[in-house]
Amino acid sequence: WSFPAFNEQSGSGVWTYLYDRAIFADTPGGTFNGRIYSKVSPTRLYNERTDMILEMTDASANTISLCEYAVNDACRNKDKRTYERALEIGLTLTTGGSLVYKMDYRDLDTNTGFITSISRSVDKVFMVPKLRAQELSVLPSSGYQLGSINGCGGTLSGSVYRIPALTSNCQITASFIKK
Repeated sequence: WSFPAFNEQSGSGVWTYLYDRAIFADTPGGTFNGRIYSKVSPTRLYNERTDMILEMTDASANTISLCEYAVNDACRNKDKRTYERALEIGLTLTTGGSLVYKMDYRDLDTNTGFITSISRSVDKVFMVPKLRAQELSVLPSSGYQLGSINGCGGTLSGSVYRIPALTSNCQITASFIKK
């Protein structure tokens, strides 16, 4: 997965990695926090601001184990967290538009306290944490308009498709028509 999402197995935390940011929350409905990491090896990321390593210590098709520890230190069991694969939202889109997934988070590395957003276009399948409401922006291409959108228990409000907190995988279908 290029943009994976995971739920903590023995806790209520969530974790995802978008572009160069690890984005996480310690509670199901809690604010997402983000940190910028640089890849230093196939299994290790480095945060310059905190001088910490985030290491993937184990992985399977459905789980990952992450360990965060100080540079020049070692991973200890108390620093490990195991996460299971989050939910998949499948998409079926017709020609004439796109859907954009936006995640708001507090950037811990800028120390501003402001909420930052990161967005990406989605097609076919994308992953989201369990038990968290989601929003997709509906963006018709020039000369097109949204014909219909449904699935995942969502509701359309203007150009935003709101999906309630999910507990299982689901499918969204959106069709765009010429104006």
